[in-house]
Amino acid sequence: MRVLFFFAALGFAIVGMSGVTLSLLNLIDETQAGGWPLWQSLPMTAIGAAGFLFCLVRVIRGVREEAPRH
Repeated sequence: MRVLFFFAALGFAIVGMSGVTLSLLNLIDETQAGGWPLWQSLPMTAIGAAGFLFCLVRVIRGVREEAPRH
């Protein structure tokens, strides 16, 4: 299950960083953002960051709660 959350965190990080990049491009020059308006790229950033943090916490808790093998 930890592996699933790890890859989900990676996917959310990619989505979040894409949102940041598109938001910054949109603020610099709207024609360079590939047709993504700011109202679409900002929520993409927020969803990516929230999902990444959620999955990262789940992975860390899973590692901490896992019983050591003898």
